[in-house]
Amino acid sequence: MKGNNPGREAVLGIDIGGTKVMVGLVSRGGEILCSERRPVVWGEDRALFGAICEAADSLLAGAGDAVRVVAVGIGVKGHVQDNRLISSSMLGGAVSYDFCGMLRDHFHLPVYADNDVNAATVAEAILGAGRDTNFFVYVNIGTGSALGIYDQGRLVRGRVNFSGEIGYTICRLPQEDRLFCLEDVASGKGLSDEAKRLAPAYPGSPLALQAQRTAQNLSAIDIFDAWRAGDALAQEVVSRAVEVLAINVINFECVLGSGLFIFGGGVISEPAFFEQVCARVQAIRTQLRLQLPLELRVSALGAANIGLLGAACVAFSAM
Repeated sequence: MKGNNPGREAVLGIDIGGTKVMVGLVSRGGEILCSERRPVVWGEDRALFGAICEAADSLLAGAGDAVRVVAVGIGVKGHVQDNRLISSSMLGGAVSYDFCGMLRDHFHLPVYADNDVNAATVAEAILGAGRDTNFFVYVNIGTGSALGIYDQGRLVRGRVNFSGEIGYTICRLPQEDRLFCLEDVASGKGLSDEAKRLAPAYPGSPLALQAQRTAQNLSAIDIFDAWRAGDALAQEVVSRAVEVLAINVINFECVLGSGLFIFGGGVISEPAFFEQVCARVQAIRTQLRLQLPLELRVSALGAANIGLLGAACVAFSAM
């Protein structure tokens, strides 16, 4: 595939998220030259591999000699260690085969992989707000919740590349005597699960009726639409997510001391929701007289593209 092709250098980026797979050719400057998005039936590993290869082969054929692909970069929702996908909830848990090795054999190119949030963090460092600082935290609030820590030009990974899995952070709200994980409330799936769990207590809520009528997850868009319309159930669900996020952002800052949190993901890209989180963070800081130099931003790379850019940047940073 490399050959003597004099075309523009690019990486084949593969973003494997919670609801879709996106493949694209990305230049070193961060320009997405072409891309394709496809839904995938999770849990069927060979179907996932086939869908990725089919979409990528189509892009590569269309690009022809205009692009010289030098590597494959992967960002995937799951646990990645030493360029190997160890486990993924989308594939039913532990992955017994060498997914990255299969892609390496198919494309005859070096393959570099990391989890999707680490990948997005690298994209922020190379192309986004992280270019202006040597220490920041990237927080993804999408289908799930996680963060990446970037310090002095490198990711903080922990012993087995599991740092930043804040979705498992243990939380409790004042009005309930129960423990739960942050992701159970403050994520796309968490918003839906909370709406379904609390629906019986809100008989007059249109969102509650919708939640009780479907076995499928409610979309964050549906919940935010109901929230803006004043739906009582949506108000409660969103307020819980705001509270949990605000408290934990302050806790994370007390531990990490980065001063800068860059947010990405489909849920946090709702402007009114992000504004509520920022306002609650400030209210808690004021109430407790916390002198924390803390700045919160939404990624300028865009929720639709940061996954693909991150996947490509995993390869660019490793080459």
